[in-house]
Amino acid sequence: MCLSEVNLKMHKRRMRSLAHSIFTKLILVMAAAFVLINLAVFGFLASAFHKLDKPPFQDDLVHYARYLANEIGVPPDPHRAREIARKSLFNIMYEGPDITWSTSDQEFPLKEMKFEPFKDDHRIRIGRLRKYHAFILEHGTGRLIFMSTFPFAREQIGGGHFIVLLLMLTGIIALTWLVIRRILRPLKWLSTGVEQVTGGNLEHRVPESRKDELGDLASAFNAMTVRISQMLTSRERLLLDVSHELRSPLTRINVALEFLKEGKTKENIKADVLEMEQMITEILETERLRRSGEHLNREEVDMTQLVRETMSQFRDQAPGIKPERMQEDVKCRVDRQLSSIVIKNLFANALKYSDADARSVEVSVFRETDWIVINIKDYGDGIPAEDLPHIFEPFYRVDKSRSRISGGYGLGLNLCKTIMDTHGGTIEIKSDPGEGTEVRLSFPAGDDGSL
Repeated sequence: MCLSEVNLKMHKRRMRSLAHSIFTKLILVMAAAFVLINLAVFGFLASAFHKLDKPPFQDDLVHYARYLANEIGVPPDPHRAREIARKSLFNIMYEGPDITWSTSDQEFPLKEMKFEPFKDDHRIRIGRLRKYHAFILEHGTGRLIFMSTFPFAREQIGGGHFIVLLLMLTGIIALTWLVIRRILRPLKWLSTGVEQVTGGNLEHRVPESRKDELGDLASAFNAMTVRISQMLTSRERLLLDVSHELRSPLTRINVALEFLKEGKTKENIKADVLEMEQMITEILETERLRRSGEHLNREEVDMTQLVRETMSQFRDQAPGIKPERMQEDVKCRVDRQLSSIVIKNLFANALKYSDADARSVEVSVFRETDWIVINIKDYGDGIPAEDLPHIFEPFYRVDKSRSRISGGYGLGLNLCKTIMDTHGGTIEIKSDPGEGTEVRLSFPAGDDGSL
């Protein structure tokens, strides 16, 4: 698998994680609430302003204008009209055959207005333009014009008011989101903590600053991590103590075996003792690497040459190992002996779980950006999907019978992973039952001590 495919898969995984994130859902809910609130507010205002232009509000203004016209009298008294204008909502003008007057010096856009008759009374006409409303009443030999000057028209509320309203609503939504984000921040901490613990970092702790239910959950998570760490430490200590203690009895058994006569019984006991010694050696070596991985005996190694040398040890084993893509002069700084152990274990597994008449095991060595990659692919039995997450655990075996025929005791891959971790590299396994297994080793080829 090339680096671009790996990056694409990681990107897809991040996108799926983002799509299912609770924070993404909260953002969508907040956005929907924002849109609905704006629609509701703007709809309400539009409806309210629309009603201001329709009866009965308009009818009331006409009746009020009629009343004022009666108060002004016939012929109209300009002094009375000025007094009424000061107390009412209107500026009043009169246009007659002999005289014209107005209660205000302001110029009104009468010529720009379009007037329509009021219902069935054609003696009254109504016009509107921007913030002005005008009512023309036939009065005696002339006509009275009542011009409204109060800001009840929708034009009085311009775009600036709506922008301010929009900004206010946006601010409220944003503040609400920040508060929710702060309240739910422990979920992010817990998610990071789970990722760290899953990756093997049992020293990670999440903040416990909160005093609510999420704070209690964080405290419980930290307590669980401490407990798991203590359990694993106790198990490893027990395993190491037992391994050390077994060395002395095994040595005495080996000495005693020298006094037994040659035969099948002696060979079986020797085989058992050898298997136990190898197991103990791998347990102790794995622990040594975990504790002092920085003390690797690094040297410049041609990885292609190392793979070829290791392949020669399996020359006579069916179905054989076939070089597939072998770049020359692919060098990096590694511990030669430990790297050889990893490659040897993987070759042994590939051959062990492949039929003699199956396709040969394929091996490739090449450089990929900042990594030196060794890819080993077999066409054997494969590994069930439910077993893949556990194959690097110590003493875990896909073959639950643990028979000597199938071989091994579940420490080989655990040791391989420990060696790769101490080198700063990775080991990845893909497998399909019945189709085979592919193992990818990636050694760093950067500036951290490797070439």
